[in-house]
Amino acid sequence: MNRDKKVWVALLIVLFNRSIFRYIEALWANNMIFGNVIKVLSAIVTCAAIYVLIRCLHEKYASNPKLHASKHQ
Repeated sequence: MNRDKKVWVALLIVLFNRSIFRYIEALWANNMIFGNVIKVLSAIVTCAAIYVLIRCLHEKYASNPKLHASKHQ
């Protein structure tokens, strides 16, 4: 059950991450350095969330071969 929560949280972060960081970036629109830092942080957070998403899904399906094989029969 804990893995399912991680998957949903990671998926939501991937989907809404850029929107949240754009909102934060708009608060200080005149500061280009801050804008670039926010873009880099957004990319790092997105990559980390994708990594967690892939890892959790891999653990779920790799640890239970019956679950994976049943879909192909």
